[in-house]
Amino acid sequence: MKPGQISEFQPGSAAVLDDEFVDINQAFGLKPKFSQSCPKHRDNQVEFYCEITSSFYCKICAKDHQGHEDTPIAMVANDMQKSLNELKHIYLTKRTHVIDRLVKHQDKIEGFFKIYYDCLDA
Repeated sequence: MKPGQISEFQPGSAAVLDDEFVDINQAFGLKPKFSQSCPKHRDNQVEFYCEITSSFYCKICAKDHQGHEDTPIAMVANDMQKSLNELKHIYLTKRTHVIDRLVKHQDKIEGFFKIYYDCLDA
């Protein structure tokens, strides 16, 4: 594959998030609703996604979607992967912030207990 080329999307495959493989269906306990074959032409694989009808379709069905924005499914998968990476980054940033705040609160509480114990021992 050449740099900048979009690899072919394989439904049910693992997504790559910062070199970590995540099976999205398994992670969320979902059963894939996506079939590789066209709903109308079972012998043909889907190749496009229609934003207007929110459906996947094959080359033969393209005539039914004339004037619609035809997006290759590899691009749709790439966009979804980018969104997942962004969400992962947001999650990790917020998680780090929450953990830092919890550690600060824990340190304060331990400081208060130390003062109370010192007062009781005196």
